[in-house]
Amino acid sequence: MRWPAIALFACAAVLPLLFTAIPPLIDVPGHLGRYAIQAAGPESPLRSYFDFRWALSLNLGVDLAVEALRHVFGLAGALWVVVAATTALTVLGLFLIARAGNPQGAYALSWALPFVHGFAFRHGFVNFSLGMALSLLGFAGWLHLAKRQRLRAALILPFAPMLLVVHAVGGGLLIVMAGGREAWRAWRARDWRLALAAWPLAPAIAFAAAFLLFGNAGGGETRWVLERKLDGLMMPVRDQYILLDIGTVLLTIAVLMTGWRAGARMREPGAVIAMALLFIAAPALLSGVAHVDSRLVPVLAMLALALLDWSMVRARLRLCVMIAGLVLFAVRLAVTTTAFVGYGASYASEMRALDHIERGSRVLALTQVECGLAGWREARLDHVSNLASVYRDAWVNSHWAAAGVQLLEIRYRPSAAYYADPSEFVWPDRCVDKAKPFEARSRHMLAETMARLPIDRVDYLWLIGARLPAGFADPRLVPIWSNGGSTLFAVRAAVPNPPSRL
Repeated sequence: MRWPAIALFACAAVLPLLFTAIPPLIDVPGHLGRYAIQAAGPESPLRSYFDFRWALSLNLGVDLAVEALRHVFGLAGALWVVVAATTALTVLGLFLIARAGNPQGAYALSWALPFVHGFAFRHGFVNFSLGMALSLLGFAGWLHLAKRQRLRAALILPFAPMLLVVHAVGGGLLIVMAGGREAWRAWRARDWRLALAAWPLAPAIAFAAAFLLFGNAGGGETRWVLERKLDGLMMPVRDQYILLDIGTVLLTIAVLMTGWRAGARMREPGAVIAMALLFIAAPALLSGVAHVDSRLVPVLAMLALALLDWSMVRARLRLCVMIAGLVLFAVRLAVTTTAFVGYGASYASEMRALDHIERGSRVLALTQVECGLAGWREARLDHVSNLASVYRDAWVNSHWAAAGVQLLEIRYRPSAAYYADPSEFVWPDRCVDKAKPFEARSRHMLAETMARLPIDRVDYLWLIGARLPAGFADPRLVPIWSNGGSTLFAVRAAVPNPPSRL
């Protein structure tokens, strides 16, 4: 709980990133591709294929940070710095919450550390993660300044709305935690006037409501899905090994239950209860954005572990709990760091294909992804094709363009189906419900996809983690590079087409 220890744990959490130039997190290459378009000058071919216009959005945190830092570190370097800083700030926020709300009993805080590399981190939800880290710091400040409400109000009034611009959900966690804390205090005292202490959050709530009503809100699907909620509960620390990952979850639950039975009690329970209710109520899909509820599970776990007060538990038990948590964190940190070394080599291997792509060309990418338990340890190549936009100013069909979420519009659309994410994904046969017609499915096999591709309207076909189906032949496709698992084909008969919308 002392500053040298906090600094040590923050640096340890960043350790895996030190072995990679591009953080091997699922969505990070996709974000990096968008930043390349955002930074492209008027002379860049990217401006012919895409349109990017700055506008107010509740999803801008890392976009703005990269824009500010890219002139110093470059695009990839700027994103690396932001991801590393976000990871360290998450650890800092946890320790400061414990120092403010549970200074004598945070013996289970070591069990919270594995969740720093949790669901949102692994997926590369960079804006959410930054908003979450800043929300944890904001809530720590809220607790620290509980007796200095004027100063707290002066800081929170501008800080809370700013967090919503970083990310609506991640930044909004401050409202949930602080509001839940004050509501609980009012309920326990049976004096609802105490809830008025949360008034500095009101402008942020009003801002969010106004944006949803009048702003550039997304128009995608919103859906509450029980199955995905249950998956989120079992996969908050999913990484390399299913037994280690599921075991971590079960052991964490056991620690919480053991602590409660031994006399540990939750400090600031209102914040934890509010987070739990948010997870229950949150949809799996919100305006087309996926995994909204699942990304909340690691935050809930970290908050509960930091605020569980073990000071009344016998000393030997609480010391054993603390040491066991440190051992688990060390084991998981070693596993994650080793995996990042391998992912870095995998990214470097795939990126060699970029040397064979002409600048400003059109690349149609198909990436095979796994499903079920077979895909537990992910290759994390889902969006590696977006790096063609970063390093070759190329059009690819794997960019996100959700209205109101990203500020990107795709101008060149070679067909109605293959121009944006998730058109780049193909699946093994066992993952596809072949009883349904092609158009009614979200998952498609490579063999059935090949016949539908707009080959004549692109310059390259890039198969990532996939090979052409047995017996398939197309004289237009000429292999020009392969690393054994992926292949780049030049389309020799491609018909030039000016950027257009279909």
